[in-house]
Amino acid sequence: MDKHYVKLAVEGLKSSSSSRVQEALLKIRSKITINDAGIKLFRQCKGLDHLLPHLRKPNEKILDITLSILGNCCLEEESSLVVGKLNSFGPLVSILKTVCRDSIVGRACRVIGNLSQRTTNAEALHNHGVVTALVTLIENRDKNTSYPTLTMAVRAIRQLWMIVDKREEMLSVNAVRCVAILLTTECESAGIIKSTNPNRETEGIRKSQEELIVGILKCLGYFTTHATLQCAEQIQGDGRGYQCLVALTKTYESTALKCLMNLCYLSQCRPLLGTAGLVECLVGILQKISEVTWWPEGGARALAQLSGESVNRSRLRHCGGLPLLVAAARVHPSAMHALLQYVFDDTSFQILVNEGLISLLTDELTKYLTTMNYEHSNMENAEMLSETTNLLKKSQLIKMASKDWSAGVYWEPKSPEWPSSTQPSGSRGALSPDRGDYGPLSPYSDGNQSGFSPEYRGFSNKRPKWDWSPESGVSTGEGSSASPYWTEYQWSPSSSGSPTSPFSVNEDSSDSEISGRYSPVCSETEGDAIDLAVAKNVAAELDAAQVAQDLDELIMDDDESVDEEVPLEEGANKTDISTKSSPIACVLVLLFRVSHGACNYGGIREDPVPNHTLELLTGKECLNALLDYIERCKRPLGRAARILARVLSNALCLMSILKHRLALRLHNMSVSSKHPPFKCTQCKQIVRLSAKLLAQLTILAESSYGIGEISYQLLKGSSAMKQTLSLTLPYIVRTEKPLKKYFIDCNALNFLFANIAESKEDIKDCVTALVKLATNVQIKDPKTLENRFKDKLCVSYDPILDNLAVDDIVTFELDDSSTVKANKLFLCQNSEYFSAMLMGCFKESVESCVRLTDVTKPALEYLFTLLHCGLNNSKSDVQVFPMAENLETNLEVLLLADRYLFDKLKELLSSAILQFQLTPENVDKIYIWSLSKGMGFLCVESVAYLLTGKMCETVRTRSFETILNLEYRDQWLDDIKGMIRRQLVK
Repeated sequence: MDKHYVKLAVEGLKSSSSSRVQEALLKIRSKITINDAGIKLFRQCKGLDHLLPHLRKPNEKILDITLSILGNCCLEEESSLVVGKLNSFGPLVSILKTVCRDSIVGRACRVIGNLSQRTTNAEALHNHGVVTALVTLIENRDKNTSYPTLTMAVRAIRQLWMIVDKREEMLSVNAVRCVAILLTTECESAGIIKSTNPNRETEGIRKSQEELIVGILKCLGYFTTHATLQCAEQIQGDGRGYQCLVALTKTYESTALKCLMNLCYLSQCRPLLGTAGLVECLVGILQKISEVTWWPEGGARALAQLSGESVNRSRLRHCGGLPLLVAAARVHPSAMHALLQYVFDDTSFQILVNEGLISLLTDELTKYLTTMNYEHSNMENAEMLSETTNLLKKSQLIKMASKDWSAGVYWEPKSPEWPSSTQPSGSRGALSPDRGDYGPLSPYSDGNQSGFSPEYRGFSNKRPKWDWSPESGVSTGEGSSASPYWTEYQWSPSSSGSPTSPFSVNEDSSDSEISGRYSPVCSETEGDAIDLAVAKNVAAELDAAQVAQDLDELIMDDDESVDEEVPLEEGANKTDISTKSSPIACVLVLLFRVSHGACNYGGIREDPVPNHTLELLTGKECLNALLDYIERCKRPLGRAARILARVLSNALCLMSILKHRLALRLHNMSVSSKHPPFKCTQCKQIVRLSAKLLAQLTILAESSYGIGEISYQLLKGSSAMKQTLSLTLPYIVRTEKPLKKYFIDCNALNFLFANIAESKEDIKDCVTALVKLATNVQIKDPKTLENRFKDKLCVSYDPILDNLAVDDIVTFELDDSSTVKANKLFLCQNSEYFSAMLMGCFKESVESCVRLTDVTKPALEYLFTLLHCGLNNSKSDVQVFPMAENLETNLEVLLLADRYLFDKLKELLSSAILQFQLTPENVDKIYIWSLSKGMGFLCVESVAYLLTGKMCETVRTRSFETILNLEYRDQWLDDIKGMIRRQLVK
C-alpha cells in the first residue's frame, strides 16, 4: 500500500468539513485498516493522533465509523498501546454513559475489550470507571439493546477481569452478578431453564442470542478459574446461576462444565452445586466415555471434590458415580485421595470394593514398590534397639483401639480455599492466565486445586490438618494430589508370639530298633519323662488372647515414634499431593479400612469381613505387596503391618493365606533379613513381626474352624491344594493333636513325601518343612544326648612286644598283604572271639600268621589300641576318649567291635562318634555308610541329626540333595517318614 495514499487519508481527518471527514474515515476503514500492515502504516503516519479527537464529536455517523476503525487498530499491539497513551479512555466511558445508539455503544464496547488486552490499558480503563459503565449498560438494557452489543460488553468485562488487583473492585460493583443474571435471563427466554413466570412464552434461541450465551460462558470461565467465595456467590445470581450452568451442559458442554468444575474447588459451593444437579450431570457425561483418559479435562478432579460433602457423596452413590471414581483413581491421584472420604460410609465403601477397589489398591501398591528402595540401613546406632516402653500408655492405646477400628484410619482432611486477596503474590507467578496469550480461553487452569471438607472431627485438636492447595498444580498439573500427615493411634486387632515347640534334651537315650542305642520315640517305661513333656506342652501352647495382645503391643510400639516422624509445625500442614509418600499413605489407609470390612465400631476382632472382600484382600498379589512394603519401608510396624495382622486374625482368611503360601514367606522373613538385626532397628522389627504373624496363623490353623477347613481340603481338595497344604502346615502347626489329624488322619505326610520324591517343590522349602515337622513332633538332636566324654585325644598303635616270646606274638595278615602284630595273650584275655580263634581247636591256633579279611591296617591297629586303653571293660569310666583322626577308621572299628563282640567298646565308640564326629559336614557320609557298609549302625541318629541338628540351612539342604541323588533316595525318605510317623502315632 502506498504510504502517500495513507497520508492523504489522514489529512482528510483534519478537515473541518464533516462530509470530508466522513469520506476519509470510510476510506481508512475500507482500504487501509483491513490488515496488520495497513494498521501499522496508519499508525506510522500519525493517523491515530488525528482519529481519536473524533470520539468527542457529536456526529453519530462519524463516531460510529471512528469506533469501528479504532476497534480494528486496537487489535494490533503497538497501536493499542499508542491509543492508550493518547488518553482515549475518558471519551470511551462517556460514550457508554451518554450515547443511546446501539451500534455506537456496541462498537465502544468492542474497542474497550480490545484495549483491555493490554495490562496498562486495562488498568487505566478501571481507573476511569469503565466497569461501572458496563454494568450499568447491561443492567439498564432494553428492547433496543442488541445481542451483539451485550456480547461485546460481556467480552470487555471478561478482559478487564484479568487485572487481578481490580477484581475486588469489580465484585464490589456486582460485575459478576450482573453477567450471571444476564445469562439466567437469556436462558429463561430461550427455554433452556424453566421460567419463573408460568405465563411467559419462550421464543426459542437465535444465533445472536446463542453467541451471547457462549460469550457469557467464556466470561464465567474466567471468573471461576480463580474464584473466591464472593465471586461464586455472585455467579449464583438470583439463585439460579448454578442451575442455569448445569442446564447449559446439554448444549455447551465443554465451557459450561468447566465453569462448574472450577466452582467445585470451593467447599461452600459444592452443596449448592449438588442441589443444582451437577453430580448427576457430571456422572451422566462421564458414563458416556469409556476411557478415563478421554474424559473432559478436570472431570476426575471434580468427582474428587464433590466427594468432600456427605450430601454429594450420597448423590454420587445413588446416580452410579462411585464406579467412575474408582476408574478415575487409576489415573488421577486426586480421585485416589477422594476415596478416603468414603471410609466411614459402609454402604458406599462396599460399592467401591465391589467395583474393584482392592484390585486398584493392589496395583497401586505394586507400582509403588517398583520404584521403592530400602528405607533403612544397617549403619544405625545399636543403642536404637533399646526399647523403653510405657506399659500403661500402651495398654490404654490398645484398649482404645480395640473399641474403635477407626483408630487405624486417623486423619482429618481440610477444606481447600482459594488464596485470599492478602496472599503474597510471590506464592504463585500469576493467578490469571498469561496476559500475553490471546488464543482461545481455557477456563480450566492448571493451577486449580482440590481438597476435602472437614467432615470428621472430635478425635483430637492437636492433630495437624492437611489441605489441597490450588498452587500445588503449578508444576504438576493434573498429577497433583495431597499428602495427609498421619498422626494416629493405629491399631491392629491381632497379635502373636512364637514359642518353639518344647522337647526334652535331658532324657536318657533309649534302645534303638537298629543300632541298639538311640530312638527319637520315648519308650513306654519313661513315665516321668512323658509327664514332663506333657507339662511343657501345656505351658507352651499358644493362647489366642495372649498371642493377639503380644502382636498388638509389638505394633503399638511404633506409635510412640509418630510424633517424631510427623512434624506439627504450622508450615507442615500444607503438602503437595504429588509427593512420593502421599499415594502410598492413601493406599494403605484404604486397605486398612477394607481389612475391617463391615465390622461395626464396637466389634471384636473375631468379626469377619464379607467373603467376596476376603477373596480379593487375601489375594497373592495383595499379600505379597504388603510384605514387600514392610520389608522396605522405614516403619515396618506401621499401617501395612496392621493390615496383615487384621487379615491373619480372621479365620475366614485362613485357607486363602495357606493357598498363597504366606507362611513360607513369613518364615523366611523371620529367619533372614536385609541387614543384621542387631545393627538395624527396622530389620529387627521385621523379624519379630514375622514371627508373631506366624504364631497368629498357628492359632487359626489349630482352631476348631481351621482343623475342619484344612482337613476337608486335605481329604476332598484339589491335588494342588493338597500339595500346598502338606508343604505349608509344618511351618505353622505345632501341637500334637492337629499334627496327627493333618499328617496321619488326613494323609498330609504322604503328600509331603510325594512332593519330595517327585521333585514337585523347591527342595529348600521341603527340607525346612521336614525340619519344622520333626521339631514339632519332638524328634531330638542326638548330639544333645551324648555328653559322656569331656574331651578327645589322638592316639597311635604301640603293641609293646619287646619282652614277649615269639609264641606270645600273633601276626595278622590283611587283604592288602600288610601285617599287624599283637599280644596273643592280651587278646585272648580280653576277647572271647580271639580266645577261641587263637587258643581253640581252629587252625589259626597253630599258625604264627593269621589271615583276617575285610579289615584295614589302621582300623585293626585302632581297635587294638582301644582294647589296650581298657575300653571294653564294663567298669571302664573314660573321660577323655582316644579318637582316630579319620572318620572312616572310626566307623570301620565300630563294625569290627560288633564283629568281634566288643559290646562295651562298641557302645563307647558310638557315643564318641556322635559326640565328636557327627557334624553337618559328615552326617550325610555317616548315613550313606550306615546303609552301604554299616549294617544300619548310626542310621537313626544321622537321620535325626539331619532333621533337628544345629546347622546352616544351606548345609542341611545340600546334605539332603546329596543323599537324594544316590541310590538310597527311597530308603532315605522312608527312614525320615517312618521316624516322623512313629512320633505322630505314639
